[in-house]
Amino acid sequence: MAAIARRREADYLLHLEAYCRVPECPAREVRVHLKDYDQTLLPLLRKRRGLRCPVCGGRLALHSIQDRDQEQQVRHLEARWSVNAQLWERDHGPVFPVAALCDDRLPPTPPGWFDQTRTEK
Repeated sequence: MAAIARRREADYLLHLEAYCRVPECPAREVRVHLKDYDQTLLPLLRKRRGLRCPVCGGRLALHSIQDRDQEQQVRHLEARWSVNAQLWERDHGPVFPVAALCDDRLPPTPPGWFDQTRTEK
């Protein structure tokens, strides 16, 4: 909870990723997008004794906390990875090399790609 409190001081919009520890629970990864304008988050977490699984009520293991800027950077990075994987698969087949797995560089866009005068039919 201390990590959440520290991150909450920097921003009131948070993105949490956690994992349900209960072996019998079908929930695994839990993502929570929070808006804490009124600073009610920390008192609620103290009252409930931490983050709880929405399915079974068990304690969640917190994996990451991101503010809105960090979360946006991660979304953009994952989008670039996804595009690269799709382009590789289109051009080379489904086996994606490990060396290229986390390469987030995008290929150059073709001429006229962002041309505002181009019309689609």
